[in-house]
Amino acid sequence: MKIKYIADSILNGITINDELILKLYEAKELRRLARVNHLGIVHFLYPMAKHYRFEHSLGVYELTRRMLEKLNPNIDKATYRAVMAAGLLHDLGHGPYSHLFELISPKDHEEYSIDIILDPSTDVYKAFEEIEPSAREQVVQILKGEHPLQWCNQLISSEVDMDRLDYLLRDSTSTGAAYGQIDWRWLLKNARIHQNQLVFKEKALTVIESLLLGRYHMNIAVYWNPKTVANQMLYKGWFNRMSYLKSQNKLISTYKYLDKILDKKEMTVEEFINVDDSIVNSAVRYSMEEEDEIIKKIANKFINQIQPETIFGEKNVKTFISKQDKDLKGQTWEIIDIATDFNDYQKNHKFPSLILTNDNQVVQATKYSSVINDNPNEKRRVKRLGVKII
Repeated sequence: MKIKYIADSILNGITINDELILKLYEAKELRRLARVNHLGIVHFLYPMAKHYRFEHSLGVYELTRRMLEKLNPNIDKATYRAVMAAGLLHDLGHGPYSHLFELISPKDHEEYSIDIILDPSTDVYKAFEEIEPSAREQVVQILKGEHPLQWCNQLISSEVDMDRLDYLLRDSTSTGAAYGQIDWRWLLKNARIHQNQLVFKEKALTVIESLLLGRYHMNIAVYWNPKTVANQMLYKGWFNRMSYLKSQNKLISTYKYLDKILDKKEMTVEEFINVDDSIVNSAVRYSMEEEDEIIKKIANKFINQIQPETIFGEKNVKTFISKQDKDLKGQTWEIIDIATDFNDYQKNHKFPSLILTNDNQVVQATKYSSVINDNPNEKRRVKRLGVKII
C-alpha cells in the first residue's frame, strides 16, 4: 500500500503504513477529535495550549508503532494491528473540552470509546469489518486492560505508556512548561518484552524518573494549577445552571445537541459524536441571551476568559462557605481540594512501570528508584480553595 507521512513537530513525523490504520485515520469519529481541545480550557491560563485530541491520538499511534518495531514481538498480524489501532483510538470517547466533560457526564470517556468501536453504524466499526474484523475485539480488550498479552495493555495504559509519553511531550511544548520534556527515544530503545510483560532495562530508569516527576510537575503547574481549576468550574457551573433552568422550563432558546447532557442522561453513539467544543461554544454564546442573570454572568466569563475569584486558606474558605447560597453550590460557587503531594499523583496502577535490573530481576520502578519511591509520607499537603464562579 501507499505509505502516508504526516508532519509532526513533536515526534518528527508520523508514518501510516498499514491499510487498517489508514482507514481508521479517515473515520469521521476520529476526525471529530480535531474539534476537541486536548487540554480543555487550560488555554485560559496558558494561551498557546490549543492542540487537539486528534493529533495526540496520532502521536500515541506513532509511538506505539515505533515501540512495536523495536520490540519485534512474535504475534499475528491481527494482534499487531490491534495494538496500533488501540493507540490511535484510545481517546475516541472524549467529549467537549476533553476531561472537563466528565465533570458533568454520567459516563467516562473510556466507556464512550468502546461504545463507538462496537457500534455497527460507525466508520470505525466498518473499517475493522472491511479489513480485519478479528482485531476489533482485541482493541476493546486492550482498552479495558484485559488482553491476554499483558505487554499490549501496558503499551496503551500503564504507569509508563505511550499515551502519557505523548501527552507530556505535546502538552509541555504547547504550554511552554518544560517539565514534560523526556528522552523518549532512549526509553523506546531500552524497552523489552520479558515474561509477557513490558519492561525497561535498568539504564532507562532515569527516563522513567523524569517521566513520572514530569507528570507530577505538570499536574501541579498546569493541569491542577489553582487558576486552571477555577476556570474549569466555569464549565461545570454553566452546565449545572443550564440543567437546572431546563428542569424548571426557564430556558428561552433551544439547545438541540445538548438536550441529553442537560437532562443528565446517557447519549447514544450518534448523539455523542455530534457534540464537540464548537457546539458547546455556540450554546454558551446563545445562553448570554437568556433571561436568567446567573447564566448570563457565567457565560460572559467563559466566553471572555475571565478568571473566577479564588479564595485560599482554611479560615478564609470557611468564611467564604458561610456566605454562599448552599442551593447554588456547583452553579455559582465550588470548593476544591487540590492534592499537592507526589504520592497523590502516583495512584496504584493496574500495570506499574517495571525495570529489568542488570542481574535479570524484574522490579517496580517506584520501588527500585530512590527518586520516585512511592512509600507514602506521614503527612500529605492539600491545598484547599474556594471558587466564586460569579
